[in-house]
Amino acid sequence: MVKVFLLLIVFLVYLLTLPSDIGLGDSGTLAAAAVNWGIPHPPGFPSWILISHWFSYMPWGSLAQKLAMVSVLASVATVGLVMEMAGIVPALILAFSYGFWSQAVNVETYALTNLVIVLVMRGIGEIGGGIRGVILGVVMGIGVGLNPIVVGVIPSLIFNFKFLKIFQFIVPALSVAVAIYSYLPLRAFQNPFLNWSDPSSLERFFKHLTGGGLSMVSSTAVNGFTGSFYWLINSFGRFIYVFFAETLGVGMILAIIGGYFMFKCDRKKFWYWVILVCTNVILAGIYVSGNRDSWYVTGMIGGMMLMGGNTPWPPLKLRGGDRIRSGAILVGWLLPFIFLMVWGPRMWDRARSNYVGTYINDLYKDLPEGAILIGGGETFNSLTLYAHEAIKKRSDITPVDFTIYYGQEWYRKNGEDRGDWRNEGVDMAKFTNEGEFGWILEQFVEANKQRPIFISGSLLRRPIYGGSLNPAYVPERFRLEQRGIVYRMVDLKFKGSLITPLEFPLIKGEGERGWYLESNYRKAIEDIQLDYGLALEMRGDFFGAARVAPKYFDQNRLNTKIKELERVK
Repeated sequence: MVKVFLLLIVFLVYLLTLPSDIGLGDSGTLAAAAVNWGIPHPPGFPSWILISHWFSYMPWGSLAQKLAMVSVLASVATVGLVMEMAGIVPALILAFSYGFWSQAVNVETYALTNLVIVLVMRGIGEIGGGIRGVILGVVMGIGVGLNPIVVGVIPSLIFNFKFLKIFQFIVPALSVAVAIYSYLPLRAFQNPFLNWSDPSSLERFFKHLTGGGLSMVSSTAVNGFTGSFYWLINSFGRFIYVFFAETLGVGMILAIIGGYFMFKCDRKKFWYWVILVCTNVILAGIYVSGNRDSWYVTGMIGGMMLMGGNTPWPPLKLRGGDRIRSGAILVGWLLPFIFLMVWGPRMWDRARSNYVGTYINDLYKDLPEGAILIGGGETFNSLTLYAHEAIKKRSDITPVDFTIYYGQEWYRKNGEDRGDWRNEGVDMAKFTNEGEFGWILEQFVEANKQRPIFISGSLLRRPIYGGSLNPAYVPERFRLEQRGIVYRMVDLKFKGSLITPLEFPLIKGEGERGWYLESNYRKAIEDIQLDYGLALEMRGDFFGAARVAPKYFDQNRLNTKIKELERVK
């Protein structure tokens, strides 16, 4: 009963800190896919889509909260399993650690994926003949369709499986995985609005599964397979930092102490948890993702299992002569309450933040009917997909991620086939000139000139080529007329002004945009700040720009100085 009561508390805490609006990163894209049966970026996450879609019909909460309930329930179940295997203290430390908690209330795949990983790890060593191995294989097959990090469990499985046992596990696992991934080509044939890679052919399907179109390694960005020893070492360093920060340092120390006792008593059990942690970190180094801080939640779960030692942590019983373990237990019982006090206010702050919703409203509020909204980058793409597909905000507006349009033929063709835009007279990219992106963008505007076309600040402030000082788009054949935080692309012959009043409710305070430790979420907040900073600067309000987006203001001044020096030379 005590464990059930504690799990109920964890569940209620998660509900109290459940954001009413969609989160950052991939959350908007995944929500759009779940609600409207779309195909998000590789590898497609079909299991998560097939499960999450039905949560959108819940009678309670906002759409974002309904979809986030998948993560809430999966996280509570994971905490319960850890409580059973490692004890109450490690489970509560995990439940209220920053990384695990942040994903427990997020519209993402990680919580459900980690539940599958823990279920499979729990089944190691318990598989005999018959149905148990088959069930575990089915669970693993579902996990393969959730997130690539689930493969981190495979080395631990190999380490513990006997040769004959592996077949009764792997056959149902592969069968279920194949069945689930058939969703991608079947749905792609219907050409939904969100149809990344259009995996309707065998070639594009394979490319989608292997991350095609995402891999990018340059001087300014890394996303995809690196093949680099540097990034492998970097991953271990980042994991240590994340584990230390999210468990306030003490959690890592207790994991080391508990791991020592586990090693002394049950080396096989010790090694399959250590192997899970190491594999998780290695995967995050081989394939560097913007979400890799969230990947490390799997490694943190392994750390909590090590913290439990050889047996689950009992109610507080001090044994003479075992001072190290007794001290660890004393500190451990205090940690969950400390974590609640440290991370609780930040999670509450995030739950109350209206930053993302306000930004979406400001993108759309001044657009005329039937407009095309051009932008680029993960933040723009995710939030406009959420607006278009999930909450159906201004369905008459067509968002276009031009960073995808520029380099992906499938994106161009599918949009034209649906009637979203026209491609007549628009060249294919050759990637030979930095100005090519802007030329193709202006060709696109000319081809669709029968509709009002707007561009967001995302393409006007950052380069698309690594090392460049120039923004992705510098107007040549068109001029920009400001409308709030977006800009209408107007032919140079047009006379008049379209400038409308601009308000900045987001300047009021830090709390309105939430608080994040994850590097990719901080970058997303910076992306939004930069759009507002650019809008203020376009009006000549440099102090306002510096206030809402200090990094943008500083970078702009730096670019100006560099250009001045080049003119002097």
